[in-house]
Amino acid sequence: MNATADVFRTLTDERREQCAQIEDLKLAVAKLGATPEAKRAAFQFARERGDGEVVDLPEFLVRKMH
Repeated sequence: MNATADVFRTLTDERREQCAQIEDLKLAVAKLGATPEAKRAAFQFARERGDGEVVDLPEFLVRKMH
């Protein structure tokens, strides 16, 4: 019985360590995602958002460009 209990304690300790490491990785990924470089890489103009289809510019902007 003692050997079985020791095995379960060991497995529990290993699982806790894995969970702690996963939490650390999640935090590191979140920090990387919050960097200015990541924000610039993820930037899209409003007309490019959505299902990937690019929307035409509004008419008042098109007139100013010509």
